[in-house]
Amino acid sequence: MFIQSQLMIAHFEAFPEYAKYRPELCPLVGRYFPLFWDGSVTWLAVDLDASHQSRVVAISLEGDYGPRLVRETFAAFLEEATLANEEDRSMGCLEGS
Repeated sequence: MFIQSQLMIAHFEAFPEYAKYRPELCPLVGRYFPLFWDGSVTWLAVDLDASHQSRVVAISLEGDYGPRLVRETFAAFLEEATLANEEDRSMGCLEGS
C-alpha cells in the first residue's frame, strides 16, 4: 500500500519511540525512510546512508528487527516494480516481507 507523504514522515518520526521499547531498533533510527507500509508491522524503506546507494530494505517490528535487503539500489527496485507492473505480476524481491 502506498502511504501518503505525511504518514511516511510520521512513521519515520515514530521509529525513535519504537526503539525506546525495542533497543534492537536503535541502529535503524534516522537511517531508513519508510516508502511503503503493509498496514501492520512491516515497512519497505530506503536507506538514507549515501554510501549504500539508496538501497531498499524491509523493516519489521516482528522477528529479528534488522533490515532485510530487498534491492541493492532504489533504481533497481523501481526497475523491478515497473517490469512487474507491466507483466501484471508480483515482485519477487518482496517474497517473505
